[in-house]
Amino acid sequence: MKISQTFNQYSVENKVKEWELLTSKLNTHIPYIKTQDIRPKGSKNRSPDFENPGKDRDFLSINESLFYLHLLFDKRITWIKEQYPLLPVNRAQYFAGQLGFRYPTGNCLKFK
Repeated sequence: MKISQTFNQYSVENKVKEWELLTSKLNTHIPYIKTQDIRPKGSKNRSPDFENPGKDRDFLSINESLFYLHLLFDKRITWIKEQYPLLPVNRAQYFAGQLGFRYPTGNCLKFK
């Protein structure tokens, strides 16, 4: 699912519903945002999925990929999903602001 246009809140929620339907139909996790969908200010990468040979993981920062590796070897963790949509967006933006983070933006994440 390539996301390269400006969305309003309604269309984002529709895209999430489409993504949830596809994920449930295939019975596997599919990243909502893939590395080729946006241009982050930092480094992004795709790495082999060590749990599922033949699949890749999409990471939007080096810290994210290192944290994935940290979680991968934690015996308490049974399943890791990357690039899972946080909705509603206005709540995610509020919490990011309260924690002192700038909410991620890019070509696919501009909201009206």
